[in-house]
Amino acid sequence: MKSEKCRSSGCLRSPAARFNRFSLKNVRTKDLINRALCLSLLLLPALGCEDDGSEARPDAAISAPTWSCDAEHDGWSRCEGGAAQYCHIVEGMEPHFHVGADCQQLSLDCVQLEEGRAVCADPNSACQAGEFKCGAEGSAEENTAFNCVEGRWAIQPCGTAKVCHEEADEAHCEAISGLECGGFGHLHDGECHCETGYILDEHDPMICVPSQPFPELACAQFGDAHQHEATLADTHEGAFDEAHHGPQDEPIHITPLAEGLGYLHFPAFVSGEHALFLSRADALDGVTNKDGVEVTLSGGDPVSVCEAAIPQHYHLALTKPADVEKVPYVLRFKAGGAPLVVMIKRIPEEDDHEHDHD
Repeated sequence: MKSEKCRSSGCLRSPAARFNRFSLKNVRTKDLINRALCLSLLLLPALGCEDDGSEARPDAAISAPTWSCDAEHDGWSRCEGGAAQYCHIVEGMEPHFHVGADCQQLSLDCVQLEEGRAVCADPNSACQAGEFKCGAEGSAEENTAFNCVEGRWAIQPCGTAKVCHEEADEAHCEAISGLECGGFGHLHDGECHCETGYILDEHDPMICVPSQPFPELACAQFGDAHQHEATLADTHEGAFDEAHHGPQDEPIHITPLAEGLGYLHFPAFVSGEHALFLSRADALDGVTNKDGVEVTLSGGDPVSVCEAAIPQHYHLALTKPADVEKVPYVLRFKAGGAPLVVMIKRIPEEDDHEHDHD
């Protein structure tokens, strides 16, 4: 009886195989010898047995990054904790990773395509190698980049600060050149009015740029005598009342509840990386979106240029759909302890996280 694994390769046509076929009565022994012969024939380019699928695929994911976050790897990404994390370099701050996309939260898999490039992929999708597209306008997939990776769609929502663009061989998110005042101000009578801490670019008066490096800017704003007073709700649902609202880019003074968790909501106007600053370490319990889904936080260290004022800060990626002006997120604080000051501030995007391995 011919071995199934050798049926197509002709293993049993060899003299040794014919001997096994007619002289050995033990079928299991025959199979073992035939398999050994097949394995030896794999060394010959003209002959061989069927592939059993155990050989690694050429596009198999890289299991672990071998690089560190530094200036040389700015914009590189890795899979960590079910999320695609980017190395981010900001002037005046230590190199750090931030979440570009929380794949797990989106019910996607994080896939490490190559060293320095991680993406979220839909495990239930199917596509052909080389396929790519931008989501159709008006659909739920609008302004989302799709690229076929290992037979399934890698998905990258472009948010509100970027737009999906199809190149010759891929779809990707690129910065919107016409973002009003660079995203840090608003137009009035044809002139840009910049947010606190931002000034007009001397080379382009239609763009607002930071007046100083981001950490110094945050420290200066954090120490502002003017603080927004807010109270905490005792439930997640109750946080959406106006009394429990905190603005962006302003220090917010709060007092933790005596018992139980306290909740405060704040708006996200643009998708992208934000920083959360706290005047007291270990007061924060977490951050969620409006539906109560946890947002991944990275960091937790003091701001080096003003450690006494800001002993703890986090980085978090917030997402706002293109069809709404803003979306609420919720800060959750532990019970007890002294009053504290918090501030949420969007980090300027100094690059679009593109890199070239060639």
